[in-house]
Amino acid sequence: PSEYFCHLVDDGQAFKNHINKVGNLFRYGLGLPLDYFNGKEVIDLGSGTGDNLIALATWGAKCTLVEMNEDALEVAKDVFKKYSPDFKDHTFINSQINSV
Repeated sequence: PSEYFCHLVDDGQAFKNHINKVGNLFRYGLGLPLDYFNGKEVIDLGSGTGDNLIALATWGAKCTLVEMNEDALEVAKDVFKKYSPDFKDHTFINSQINSV
């Protein structure tokens, strides 16, 4: 499950801190530049509330979130509406993984 529920935080700084934390993982832990995700299509199976995938969306990825928990997927939609550059670039699928 997501560790950080950025849809509940309104101050903006907490979200920036979260994005920086995820960015550091990709940059220094995985050795991927953040601009690598610009224009890429990414799918997250078992996306939960989207708190981790939203970082890739802010870096230009077009995301597909697949989540079987309808409540978690609704939170993900709220997160993407609030923080993604263009909400319509993303797809949300309420399904079990074996049904996709």
